[in-house]
Amino acid sequence: MKKIVCVTNVGLDEPGGRAAALKTRFETLEKDGWIVDQLILKNHHNVFLKTFELKRKIINGFKLVWSMNNPFTLHLPPLILKKAGYDFKWIAEFRDPIYLNPDPKKFRMVYRIVEKEIVSESDAVVIVLGMQVDKIDFLKIYNRELNGKIFVLPFAGLEDICSDPSPCKKTMPFTITYAGSFYKDWIEPLSFLVGFNKFVGKLNLKDEDVQVRFIGDWDEEYSKKVKKLNLQGYIKIKRWMNKKDIIPLFMNSHLFLYIGGSKTENKKNVSLKIWDYLCYARPIFALCKEDYVVKDFILKNRFGYVADYDDPKDISEKLIQAFLDFKTEKVHKSIKKLLQNRRRFDRKRHDDVFVQICDIIYSKHRSKII
Repeated sequence: MKKIVCVTNVGLDEPGGRAAALKTRFETLEKDGWIVDQLILKNHHNVFLKTFELKRKIINGFKLVWSMNNPFTLHLPPLILKKAGYDFKWIAEFRDPIYLNPDPKKFRMVYRIVEKEIVSESDAVVIVLGMQVDKIDFLKIYNRELNGKIFVLPFAGLEDICSDPSPCKKTMPFTITYAGSFYKDWIEPLSFLVGFNKFVGKLNLKDEDVQVRFIGDWDEEYSKKVKKLNLQGYIKIKRWMNKKDIIPLFMNSHLFLYIGGSKTENKKNVSLKIWDYLCYARPIFALCKEDYVVKDFILKNRFGYVADYDDPKDISEKLIQAFLDFKTEKVHKSIKKLLQNRRRFDRKRHDDVFVQICDIIYSKHRSKII
């Protein structure tokens, strides 16, 4: 019997893109005949406690373990048990590199040791297109340790529920929606707020004409910026919500905001947020730097607009373009093209490839996994 246990930090019913993506992965595994279990590690202080829990699951027949970062501590329970000599097979999925993107940076050399041990001890290393980790970077550093056991998943892609999008109605206010996290000095809305202020000033727009909704993270510093720019009437803040509660807000949006930041560590990332946005068939407004993968991804697939994360003037100009496309109904042509192009990116294909990897590991080590 095929059994697999996933080490993760989210439950399937929690808000956010990771839980939703994990749920479709589990469902695809179960359709392929796998019995799937979960080990949830919320806090690094519980690593050793969860290691004992994982040991019990392995003894009870879950001989294939799959862990994914971030955080990197999710890889530690299987690593500890491997080092202790327990007999199981391990798939280590890297979303972000540990050593090449250390947090905090002062532990960089410690992370180098840990990452090398994970790569060496695991039976398969899986990386995902559109995440920060890169196959070429890994092969440069760990070519000998990888030795033919590295696998690449396609882009995370769209869920099946995205097949019937709601129409984009020409109703005021023009609504821009952001959903997700912010990270200090990395991904923040400050430059957007300055650019947005220039945008409403140039077009003399009132708060009944345009609104911005931020769903998820928010910081007092951002509220101070909103107040300083006198944008209180335009900016609406909503804390974390379940996916079912977010759906009506997404359906009543006209433009989705994606903030990629400006740090080189994030330039290869096409986050799960992009797929959530594309699901609702609205243009995306991405803020990032020139060499970011997401810039080409948005523009080449005609999924929306891109502005320089650090340039409020550019942000203002692109917002004007998006608003005028909405007012003149050019946006409907854009959405039609978006719908055509998004068909190339399918969550099912992403999940199917992962299941194939699990089946390969199972077939290769069947005598030890059963």
